[in-house]
Parts: sequence; C-alpha cells; structure tokens
Amino acid sequence: MASGSASFIRFQAPNFVKSRCYIESGTFSCVSCHNPHENVASSPAVYEAVCLQCHSTTKPPAPTPRQAAGEAKAGATCPVNQTEGCLSCHMPKVPKAVPNAEFTDHYIRVRKDSKAAEPRTARRE
Repeated sequence: MASGSASFIRFQAPNFVKSRCYIESGTFSCVSCHNPHENVASSPAVYEAVCLQCHSTTKPPAPTPRQAAGEAKAGATCPVNQTEGCLSCHMPKVPKAVPNAEFTDHYIRVRKDSKAAEPRTARRE
C-alpha cells in the first residue's frame, strides 16, 4: 500500500513524520495543532493559524533547532496564498479512505495534483 494512497491516509502518524515541518522543526507534533483536552476544531482557520506561526510574511520565523545548526531552511511563504487556504492545498481531505468517512492527509507537503488545490468544507475527522 503506497503512503499516498487513500487506504493509507487514515493512518496519520506515518505520513505526518515524513513532513518537512515535522522533520525540520524539532518540536512540531500532533499537539501543535490538536489539543487532546478539547474537541477537534471544525474551522480550518484554527489550524492555519498554526501554519502561519512559522510560514508568515509579516515576521520572520524563529530559527528551528536544525536551522540554528545550519542544517535546513524553512519558513518560506506559499506563493499561492500567504494568509489562508493552507489546509486545502497542503493537507487535503481524502474522501473514501474508509466507507462513509473523510480523512485529512497529514503528510504536509507541496502537492502536485490539482485536486488537492480544490477548496473543501471543513469536517470533523
């Protein structure tokens, strides 16, 4: 089963740890976006605010532990939209990962497929 297939999407952790945000930050984890003591937020803006903490045009991001060591460059802003729409492009909803459910692809990346760029309504995972 390929890691990008709809069947694999329902397993978020293996895909999440392949993400550049995870690899380069040294601190990015599930709880960076999801509070385990609250219900899942239904607004993409809540999660996009986390993205914009590092990927923002208004202030340079604080260097990550790896950047401080000179190992990586991150924090570049999106050339498509620098203020919203992060999730629909970089973490799209994947229908039919399981019957009657839709999962979010947690492999955060620049996607080449055009369907990822289509806006989708927010739903609970």
